[in-house]
Amino acid sequence: MKRTILVIVLLVTMKGTAQFIKERAIDLSVGYGFSTSTYDSDNAIDHSFYLQGEYAFIITKYLDLRPYIGIILTEVNGKDIDGYPTIYKSTTNAIVTGGKTRLTIPVPFTSWLSTYLEIGIGASWGRFENFTPNDNIKKNGVIMHVPATIGFIFGKKRKFNFAPTFYFHNSIKQSSAGLLFGINFPIN
Repeated sequence: MKRTILVIVLLVTMKGTAQFIKERAIDLSVGYGFSTSTYDSDNAIDHSFYLQGEYAFIITKYLDLRPYIGIILTEVNGKDIDGYPTIYKSTTNAIVTGGKTRLTIPVPFTSWLSTYLEIGIGASWGRFENFTPNDNIKKNGVIMHVPATIGFIFGKKRKFNFAPTFYFHNSIKQSSAGLLFGINFPIN
């Protein structure tokens, strides 16, 4: 048992570099966050703030692995998706964490713009509520989510990004999202 703990401690504390990792970077993003019911047509949409940080392991010019952590805080605003008053609500107040893979697709004939797609798996820890005509779900704790993003990288050195990022919480029939603006900091 002592050997196992020693091996785990050594593996966690050792700084190694995988040969397939070409670069590393930190991406910080901030923006507008919201949550809504995934399957209900009388969508309540509640909004507020979203913050996310990613540590990018850049494998090639086109492929990254990205562990992430973020926080989304939404509050009840009493309006549906069309802006009409409603008693329904869909709130998320959670920390999200997990891993994503990014596929970058350069835009032809330009050196300052690229698009990207991300998909992954993660966990959300916090308080969730989804009250609609068909559901009344309240959950505190940890639930699984699937993150997905379609975004743009821009700038002379492609250091900035703009993207909507989505977190699908199927177990509570809710989706959370952030409309984010971010900046990239390369690590040497």
